[in-house]
Amino acid sequence: MTKQGDMEMRSLIQSAGLALLVLMPFAANAGIMELPVDGQVTDTVDSSNAWLTEDTFSSNNVDFWTFEVSEPTTLSISIESDIAFGISVFMGQVADEFATMFFSNSGDFTDGSLTYIGGTEAVPGGNSMLSNLFLGSAGFFTIAVGGAEGLDLPGSFQYTMDVVTAAAVPEPSTLALMLAGGLALVARRAKSNA
Repeated sequence: MTKQGDMEMRSLIQSAGLALLVLMPFAANAGIMELPVDGQVTDTVDSSNAWLTEDTFSSNNVDFWTFEVSEPTTLSISIESDIAFGISVFMGQVADEFATMFFSNSGDFTDGSLTYIGGTEAVPGGNSMLSNLFLGSAGFFTIAVGGAEGLDLPGSFQYTMDVVTAAAVPEPSTLALMLAGGLALVARRAKSNA
């Protein structure tokens, strides 16, 4: 490469870096907060529609709540607000605000960093409630909540979110199958030793 080519390339890289620094604060401004596993939290979002339209690019449109469970758990979430809310639950933890730009309300994050577990339907006027969602393993999870009104209303919208978890209890049939399997194993060993 010539000296002139090196100078042009350096100038291009510097310009791109400057543009990235200027635009980075606007790339994603979602709230990322730690959730006490059970309980009630109150916060606000600045859009009545952002969860529905997957808009995490401006202001405080969608909130991301992270939490950890130590065993398989069922999760129930209800939200009270003046507007309809959407709820999405993901396996994994949002690393930073930049990662929120890959948010999808009804699927994995588009960069593959978080796996969609379940949520409310992505339709205007959602029911703001999710009941008995099974989290099949221990680990970190993220709840995304935001407006699902269907209309773009001005203002900030306060919400109160109730979160309830319960350790998954094995079904009686599961215990019976495990017991039967154990007895079959003992009988087989006794037969092979005889």
